[in-house]
Amino acid sequence: DTLIPSWIWNGQLADVSDVVEPLQDTLRASALQSVQHYDNVAQQRSIYAVPISQQAVYIHYWRDMLTEAGLDEADIPTEWDAFWDFWKMAQDNLRAQGKSDLYAMGLSMSPNASDTFKTLYQMLEAYDVDLLDDEGKLQVDTPQMRQKIAIALEWYTSFYMDGYVPEVATTWSDSGNNGAFLNREVLMTINPTLSIPGSQREDDPDAYSEKIATIAFPNEPDGDAPTYFVRTNKAVIFKDSVNQDLAKEFLAFLMQSENLAPYLEGAQGRYFPILNDMANDPFWNDPADPHIFVGNQDYMQSNTRAIYHDVNGTYSQVNLNNVWGQAINSIVSDGTSPQDAADQVVDQIVQIFNDREP
Repeated sequence: DTLIPSWIWNGQLADVSDVVEPLQDTLRASALQSVQHYDNVAQQRSIYAVPISQQAVYIHYWRDMLTEAGLDEADIPTEWDAFWDFWKMAQDNLRAQGKSDLYAMGLSMSPNASDTFKTLYQMLEAYDVDLLDDEGKLQVDTPQMRQKIAIALEWYTSFYMDGYVPEVATTWSDSGNNGAFLNREVLMTINPTLSIPGSQREDDPDAYSEKIATIAFPNEPDGDAPTYFVRTNKAVIFKDSVNQDLAKEFLAFLMQSENLAPYLEGAQGRYFPILNDMANDPFWNDPADPHIFVGNQDYMQSNTRAIYHDVNGTYSQVNLNNVWGQAINSIVSDGTSPQDAADQVVDQIVQIFNDREP
């Protein structure tokens, strides 16, 4: 997904406007926006990918472990600071019981994981860090924005520095937090798909239905309801491929609701539909499902915004370089100050845009 904007920029993908445009009135706006990028070879902006599904960022926790900590999930706060302090208190309570190897949160601090920046973007949003404006133009290089970034970085890394995140989180791959959570080494984690509970749906139905819970993000520090970043998963056709017409015919077939629905449902509901009518299907709206239902409510009823590389393809290079993961790791591993890390991030992002913007 992160590579697609670079492929478009380099003129490697076929124009698929004829597949997507007939569907544009039924697509979620953020999904349509995500496939419109600039081809630097053709010197034009067009549609070079077909949106298939979307995903947000989700919080999961172990109900039974929370009970062991002497806390009630009904008491989980919705206020920002109180919410995160709640999980710290849970670790403190469990450690007092002798569970010395258990941590409150599975937050990635690794430069090797895309989960690091995907999680951090949600936190940057909470702290009013807007890296791109509505037109996709970069707006980070101001003293005010640098300070906001430093505050968010200090807040995020404080959980590691204070001992509420496993030390090994600095070396995690994208599966690191999944494994730590499913091995019950952390009480709570954040993940950019519903893959964690989805992995237990058939293997351990009791864990899926009773022990693991999915919960909405708390209100932001200013009291506003959370705005969720959504990422669009896409299909592409390479410009040099032989059977482009057949590929387009297949994608047009796949994008029909009756064909796309079984695919998304078969993926354990970890991704959500980009066709507006599909989101009302019973599969996504069953209150008995503790994960898909909550995720769909957040997805459909909350404020959402497209992830940065879906707004401006140039930003994909920031993700490919994992600039944010490097900054976080430098704070927790090398002792870099949050302000210095913020300045380094901004300088790197500005350089990437200066090198690549048309």
